Amino acid sequence: MSNKSVTQDGVVVGMNGNKVLVKIISKSACASCHAKGACSAADMADKIIETDTADTMIVGEQVTVAMDEQLGWLAVFFAFFIPFLLVISTLFSVASITESETHGALASLLILPVYYFFLHYFRDKLANVFTFKSFNRKK
Repeated sequence: MSNKSVTQDGVVVGMNGNKVLVKIISKSACASCHAKGACSAADMADKIIETDTADTMIVGEQVTVAMDEQLGWLAVFFAFFIPFLLVISTLFSVASITESETHGALASLLILPVYYFFLHYFRDKLANVFTFKSFNRKK
């Protein structure tokens, strides 16, 4: 793990060999705002993350989950940048070939489920790239 990593505190909810299941609370930026009661944008959700660890942990223990910052940028690349390029390139190429903007628009929308199907199909290989580490929290 490089010096730059993104961390989040969580609680151990399960274990499977050297894999640990950690529950974290994912908050939007405005969830911690003092005026969140007056706004409907406040957003919090529990998420379970499977992490690797070398430490001995017990269920209910407070831990810190870390991921290399560069992996976050790679995730943004796969989830947003590539689909954007696919939509734009499909739109212009199909529209120019068929000379119909409607066909280009339909083709560009149909390419997205195909792309996300391939992401889902290769999720096990991607899980080996996008790894989280959990550490015992220092007291």
